[in-house]
Amino acid sequence: KFYSDKKNKGFKLKILNYIESKYHKLVVLSKEEFTFYKSKNVVVIPNPVIIKSVKELKPIEHRALVATTVVRFAPVKRLELLIEVWNVFSKLNSNWKLLIYGSLDNLYATKIQQLVKNNNLEQSILFKGETNTVLEELSKARVVLLTSAQECFPMLILEANSVGTPVISFDC
Repeated sequence: KFYSDKKNKGFKLKILNYIESKYHKLVVLSKEEFTFYKSKNVVVIPNPVIIKSVKELKPIEHRALVATTVVRFAPVKRLELLIEVWNVFSKLNSNWKLLIYGSLDNLYATKIQQLVKNNNLEQSILFKGETNTVLEELSKARVVLLTSAQECFPMLILEANSVGTPVISFDC
């Protein structure tokens, strides 16, 4: 919505605002996101992190040399930037792996997979698909990477923090 309002001016924005006003309720994840909408039917319902016990957490220095991210494959996640950064990092740290979790069923995912191939990074970047054990996967990593341009409510950061895994992220 933040980017949509900047891109869509005038009549198109009025139509979008009108359509949104007709929803019974429009649920958003944060007070900041709430401010992006003009209609009176917007409510904030934050997502909680429910921590199911993860096996005993290893100290960071005892974890494998793995960076992880869990994403919805979409341009806002700026995975091209992640691949660019990893390309430089992996030349200096060839013993590290980057594990990318998320559904690979769209054109953007295909584009990112091709970018990995074009940069000959198939040995250090692994696409793991979807997982139902996010906390367990994050607890195995030394670091979580997040290159999103925007996150309404950064669940990945909260989940990583809940299992003691540091996050490197933009102010998104």
